[in-house]
Parts: sequence; C-alpha cells; structure tokens
Amino acid sequence: MRRPTRSLLACLLLSVAACGGGDPVGSSPPPPPPPPAPVASVVITPPGPLALIVGATAQLTATPQDAAGTPLTGRAIAWSSSAEAVATVSTSGAVTAVGVGSAQIRAASEGRTGEVTVNVAPVPVASVTLSPETGTLVPGQSMTLVATARDAQGLALQGRAITWGSSTEAAATVSQTGVVTGVAVGIATVTATSEGKSATAALRVRDGGWITPAGGTITAAAGHVVMTFPAGAVVAPTAITVDPIAVPNPTTNLIPGTGFDLGSVLTLALPVSVRLRYAASSIPAGIPASELRVGRITSGEWRDLAGSTVDLAGLSAVGAGSDFGSWGVVTRVLAGVSIPQAAPTVSVGNTIQLSLEGRDFHGLPMPIAPATWTSLSPGVATIGLNTGVVTAVAPGTAVMAGSSGGRAAEVVVTVVGAPPPPVFAAFTSLEAGGNHTCGLTAVGHLWCWGWNAAGALGDGTLVSSSRPVAVQGGHLFTIVAPGGNFTCGLKSGGAAWCWGENVTGAIGDGTTTNRLVPVAVSGGHSFVALSGGFLHACGLKADGTAWCWGGNGFGTLGNGTLTQSLTPTPVVGGHTFQSIAAGEYQTCGITLIGTGLCWGRNSSGQLGDGTVQNRSAPTPVAGGTAFASVSVEGSHSCGLTAAGAAWCWGANVFGRLGDGTQVTRTTPVAVAGGQVFAQIRAGTEHTCGVVESNGVWCWGRNTYSSLGLPPVTTHRFVPTAAAAGSIGLVRISVGWWHTCGLTNTGVAKCWGWNLYGQLGDGGNTDQLTAVGVLNP
Repeated sequence: MRRPTRSLLACLLLSVAACGGGDPVGSSPPPPPPPPAPVASVVITPPGPLALIVGATAQLTATPQDAAGTPLTGRAIAWSSSAEAVATVSTSGAVTAVGVGSAQIRAASEGRTGEVTVNVAPVPVASVTLSPETGTLVPGQSMTLVATARDAQGLALQGRAITWGSSTEAAATVSQTGVVTGVAVGIATVTATSEGKSATAALRVRDGGWITPAGGTITAAAGHVVMTFPAGAVVAPTAITVDPIAVPNPTTNLIPGTGFDLGSVLTLALPVSVRLRYAASSIPAGIPASELRVGRITSGEWRDLAGSTVDLAGLSAVGAGSDFGSWGVVTRVLAGVSIPQAAPTVSVGNTIQLSLEGRDFHGLPMPIAPATWTSLSPGVATIGLNTGVVTAVAPGTAVMAGSSGGRAAEVVVTVVGAPPPPVFAAFTSLEAGGNHTCGLTAVGHLWCWGWNAAGALGDGTLVSSSRPVAVQGGHLFTIVAPGGNFTCGLKSGGAAWCWGENVTGAIGDGTTTNRLVPVAVSGGHSFVALSGGFLHACGLKADGTAWCWGGNGFGTLGNGTLTQSLTPTPVVGGHTFQSIAAGEYQTCGITLIGTGLCWGRNSSGQLGDGTVQNRSAPTPVAGGTAFASVSVEGSHSCGLTAAGAAWCWGANVFGRLGDGTQVTRTTPVAVAGGQVFAQIRAGTEHTCGVVESNGVWCWGRNTYSSLGLPPVTTHRFVPTAAAAGSIGLVRISVGWWHTCGLTNTGVAKCWGWNLYGQLGDGGNTDQLTAVGVLNP
C-alpha cells in the first residue's frame, strides 16, 4: 500500500521523522559513557620521611590522581616495602618498624607508584643498671661488672655500646668490657654509660694481694707483711686481705702493734711462709727473743706456731702455716696468775663464779691452762675443782685457791646471811637497743643496763652492767630511743641528746667522738619522736618532717645521698609523717594517711617495694595497705594496721616474717594466725607482738632464747605464745636477740640473750622465762 503523502507545510511543522525522513522518536540507543580517566600519579600521606623507633607503627594513606590532580576513587592499591627487615606494610597501609635502617614504602595503582621513606631508629636507652653495685678487691684481683641498657619500661636492650670509666684509676681500673682490676688500696666509683645514661658501682680495694696456683709473694701493710706461697698452695686464684689489729683484746698475749688479720680462714694445700715486720717500739724493752713466737688465733685464743722464730735485731718474725686468720708476735712466758674477783661477798645458798688470769712478767695478759680450785674452808663455802663455782654454805670467811701452770693465787670469800628478796624496777616506758636496754621513770629519770663498751649506758664509764645504772647529767627525758651501740633521749622541750658510739656520727653533735654521757644533738631542732638504728638515728618534728643523722652507706638517712651526716639532715620528698622507725641499715615511716615509706638497704627486700634495689629517698611500700605503725631491724620490717593486722616483709630465714615459710618477701605478707595485735616489734632475727588479753606472741630465730620457748634449737615460723611470765605485758621492745616488756603497773621483764646483762636481772645467763629487771 502506498504511504499517504503529506504536504510540505505539514512536514515543516512536524519533524523530519514524522514525514518519513528518519526513525520514529525514542527508538535510537543512548550514546556510550566516556572512558574512565587513567591514574596519572599516586600520592601517599603523610608524605614522609617518617621517623619511627623499632616496634612502632604508622598508618599511611594512598590516593590515586588523574593528570589534573583530581583524586580517583575505587582504584586498587598495592603496598610494598623495599626492605622488610627494616619496615613492613600491610594491605591497608599500616607500617611496622622492624629493624634499624631506612626503607621505601611504595603504593602502586595502574602502573603508577608513590613512595615515602621510613627511617627506623633503635629504642632509646632510658636507664643503665650495674651488677653488682658494690664490691671488694685486692690489688691484682679482677671482677667483671655487667652493665645492662634498659628502655623506659625497664626491659633490657641488646647491642648497645657501653662506655666504662673509673673515678680513681690509682685504686682500680676498668676495661671497656667491664673488667675491674684492683691497683692499690682505695675507693673507686666505676661508671657505665650508654647513650647519655649512667649507673655506678662503689668498689673498695683492700690491702692485700692476689695469688694464683703458680705461687708467688704478696707484700702488704706497707711492707710489714710478706707472704711467700709455694706453687700449689692454692688450687684457684685467691684474694688475700691484710688488716692491722690496732687494739688487741686486753686479755690476749699478742704484742700490740705486731698483729695482722690475714683475711677469713683459708685452708691451703701447702704451708705458706709469713714474715711480719714491726717497729722496734712495738716490743716492750727487756723481752728476750727466746720468749717470743709468731702467734695466730686458734680456737679463739692466740697460740704460738711450732718452729716459728722472732728476730729482734732484724725486727721481723717468720712462721709457716697451712691456714690463715690473725697472725702476730706473742709471748708465752707465764709469770703469775691472779683472781680478778677481789674480796667477793656471797649470800648463803647462792653461788659466784671465780676465774684465774695469767700475766707475763711485763704485766701483759696471756692465756693459761684450765685452773684447778680448792676451798680451804669447805664448811663456809665449797668450790668446784675444775669450774671455779663457789657455793656459800654458812656465814663466815673462806679462802679459795686457784692454780695453773705452776702458779697459784688466793682470794678471801665472805659469806653472809640469805639476801632479801629482790626489788624490781618500775618504769613508764622501756626500750631495747642492740645489746642494752633503757627504762624511763614517771619523773623522767633514765636508767640503762647491758653492754657499755662504747658508752651506750651514759653513766660516764665503759663498764657493762647487768642491772640498771643512772644516765648521768641530771637530765629529765620524755622519750628514750636506744640504737645499736648508742642511745638517744628527748627532753620535754623537744631537744634531743645522745651518747655512746659515734664513729658514724650517730650522736649528731657534729663529731665522730664517742660520748660517755649525754651531749646535745646539733642544730637546735625540736622533735616530738626519736628512733635509734644500728649506726644512725632519726627524729620527727611536730610538722611531720623527718630528720636523720649518722651512717648513710646505703641511703639510710633518706636525704638522696650516700654520705654520712654528723648532724641532722632532712629526709627528702616533702612527706608528712606520723611516725618513723630506724633499723639496721634501713628506715621506714608512716604518713598521716597510713602510707608506708622506706629507704636505705634493700638487699633482702626489707623496703617492701617489690625490688632488692637500695633507695636513698623514701619509696612506697607495695600493696597499698594503710599502716598505723611500723618496726624495722636487721633485714626485715613489719607494719601494723589500725585494726591490729600484722604484715611483714624482707629476709625470712628462721621464719622471722611469721607467714609459715622461710621465703624472702620483697612485698608485705600477712602474718599467719589472724591474731589482733596491739603492738608489733622487729628484732634482728625474730619478731614479737602483743595480743590484747593474750600476752606476747613471738616468731623467728630462737637460738639465744629470743622467743622464750624451749628448746632453743627449735625456731618458730608462725606466731607462738612466748616466754613463761610474759602474760600481763602490755608493751614490748625487741633488741637484737632479747625481748623486754612492761606490765600496766610498770613492772619490767626481759628474756633471751644476756651475755652483757641486757636483761637487767643481775646476771649474764640467757633466760627462757621472763625475768624481772632489778631495782637500781
């Protein structure tokens, strides 16, 4: 059929397609989309270079762009590292630093690559530690120190360069591998440094020498001691130390000025020749060489060496021995014997001990053979044939005769009627020191008893006493604080006075002179509390600041140094304390909120901070327990909470921590048994506490009757009811190996070690039972 023809006008009015000139409207396909723009570059952000340390990470982002720099999306990215031993990269662009060096991190897309440089540095050194921190050498001896570089978390860093140096190369040198060699007598501080961080070790070079299996000669003490060792005398290289014996025991027969301590006892495979040289003035005039021998200490006394000779003309003595100890020149001539107990008096039924002393014809004391004793009046008093113990039988006088080595002496003993019953002292406070004890009366009079060789009793003498003696000077004290071999007291105005041993400045008067009577602590300080340690003392002021003085070898004073102070120095840290306790080489205090802070020696964890690192400034006791009081001594410490729970930490030999074990604890451990204590006190190797309405309980070492529990060979690892007679004690104090307490009426009782009369019962016999302190 023929298509109808439309007019030209209609075609013009319509579209061409309507007049058959094209496809119908809407029937043609849409045009194709334009092709995607190609990737012209890849941009990585951040642009780098990146600086990382080993182990660190960083996130990179890669953006593909077209030629105009417009970011392109949806494009695949391939990440890679030019050195994966230096840095790796994940599929998402996360970079991890692996090793020291540089690496290019690349991001590729459609043949285009972007890259950044990553520079990896080692973890920086934050600190350096040295092991050991202290040491003792002799000239020629070497020891190796180990330095460890550590990061900020305390982890060891490997491969770090260590630079070594010695403060005193004349005393000791150190190699760049940490080998320290003793050169001459002195003290040197060895420093190990890595990347600007340092650690130090304090080394002492003692007089002596270093001998090997090849043998040789050691010359020491400025030539006064010459020891010749044959080959094979020692089986391994050995240090031999030499120390002069300046003041020999007055009961020995050693000639003063000729004695030397040749170190700890060392058994040798072959005898060693020892030549002792001495000044002519050391030998008393008139003693012939035939009466002198080379002597050494054997079984606690000086004995001459068989075959030894003394050359007075050459001023030398030669002997040989196969073990070491203390050597010197001795005399063995016994001129006579004497009985030191002059005209003793004893009551019927009681006993006294007589002794016999030997002396040479120059008056020097010397050992004698065991004495034989006889009573010439056995109806009045008898005496043990070999013991010298006199037993009073009836009133009258009796002559006692003792003999030894062909020499004899006599003494008249007076026997009187039976003595009145003892009168016991009454005190308001009682404190035990090392081997002495002191009691304070209600009016402030102070009495002390026990060991007094350094003047700790304050009575103006050096005579020990087994019953209380008055502290001289007319002082009235409110607090007494005995230390190791010294004592301090506090007056009502807060002034501190001290007396006794002062070699480390524990008296606080600005000197190192021992004091036999009280002297004022320098500085005009006013304290509210005092505590005495072994070689130092501490005081607490009303504002809660703590001040310490004396020995400071382990940071015991808490002033941030290791230097002793002869006068009070403030404890650093700005702490406010409610109490303070000084121990052997450590000190602890309790803040107002009950935080325990300790400083000083920490070899057994006695500071309780979880380490064995010494501290010269207060360090918190670990665990966060709030304490009401603390007691420290020896190598352990104990704290008591307000609820009466006891916690201890530090050395635990003999069970002194009371936790049922002998495991050393560097953080507090609860005392076993669950007792509620009113007070707890630490001694050298034992601890005691007062249990309200249940007496005194103790634990730890019992060797010297310290616990008051038979047998003395059995120690206690948990709290055990203590000595018979301790019931009724409401306050206690613990010395090195003895324990004392007070009843609520002021009666003083003690038990334990009593060699120096520290129990105050008038004798020197150890006591398992609590005995009363005699009235002065």
